[in-house]
Amino acid sequence: MSGRMALQQSMRADLRRVRAQLLLAEVMRIVRGEVPDCEEVYESDCLRAITRKLEDLFRQDGVEVLTDYTRQEMGLPPRGPDGWTIEEIHAMERLRLERMTAPLPMFIPLPKAGTP
Repeated sequence: MSGRMALQQSMRADLRRVRAQLLLAEVMRIVRGEVPDCEEVYESDCLRAITRKLEDLFRQDGVEVLTDYTRQEMGLPPRGPDGWTIEEIHAMERLRLERMTAPLPMFIPLPKAGTP
């Protein structure tokens, strides 16, 4: 692997980490407001564990939030009121139709040993 490719992958990983942390900070701000009053030590340990699990999940799966403003800046089509673009809706509907019209697999039960 060339040095340039390694640098690009490193930068991508850093961006993923930063984006995951930004999303995590917002999620945890909401969670902290909803957690009932507990002992300080318990609440701190509990929130710390939640934070670690969510951060791992966000970073591993590459979770990212695109705002309407970011989409517009990137030249992406606008989303509808349900959060999907027309192209995404068409792709999902096409996939659903393919799955619904696919032939069902045949399952033929085999007789048990010793039965005629």
